[in-house]
Amino acid sequence: MKKKWIMLGVLAGAIILAGWLGWTAERKPAGGTFVKVDLAKSFNARLTDTIHCPNSLRNNDLSELPTGAQTFAGVPFQVQGAIQLWGRGLDKYKREGYPKEVLNVAVGKRCAKFHLLHGAGFYDGDGTPVAKLILHYADRTERDLDLKTGEHLRDWWGSPSQRMKDSGTAVAWFGQNPYMRKMGPVSEHSIRIYRTTIPNPNPSSELVSFDYVSLSGNSAPFLLGMTLEE
Repeated sequence: MKKKWIMLGVLAGAIILAGWLGWTAERKPAGGTFVKVDLAKSFNARLTDTIHCPNSLRNNDLSELPTGAQTFAGVPFQVQGAIQLWGRGLDKYKREGYPKEVLNVAVGKRCAKFHLLHGAGFYDGDGTPVAKLILHYADRTERDLDLKTGEHLRDWWGSPSQRMKDSGTAVAWFGQNPYMRKMGPVSEHSIRIYRTTIPNPNPSSELVSFDYVSLSGNSAPFLLGMTLEE
């Protein structure tokens, strides 16, 4: 009997160790050189703004998202504010003034891939393109990349365990805010932000700038950070 309990203890320890290694590996920055893109000049929303709901729901915001230099899902980002785009869901609450597109966000670097820290308010069916990146290169070429619900992002309210179809997308952060905390524990009522990693379709040329465009679905996409990986 004693031998049985010893074996069970060893097995439990191994499981805990494996889980801990997986947890730390997920948060360890990947190999490569990272360069954070400065989005500050394009920000049009603060993390403390209540946007995707009625005014009566005070403090329903991203105020508890860690700011400054942060590492999310293995990638360093600089978190200060948001580029918020229009979506039809905003019309319901008369949230006016958010653009359908933000153009010519400066980059000025070559890279092998880039990482987005992003999300959306409101929801469209899985597989629906709700935002687009238009990449402008020094060789005068352009590439369009669609960001789709259920693949790259979802509504910011929801379970962090909900699966994403894109292998390069993971939950970067989940938590709550003062309004949501009144509803119950974070395991059931969460805010979630995603990290999406995208291979650069033209890595041999400098990425001069990009446009961030809403595709006018119900979803109102927002971009919190962008990091290049060389």
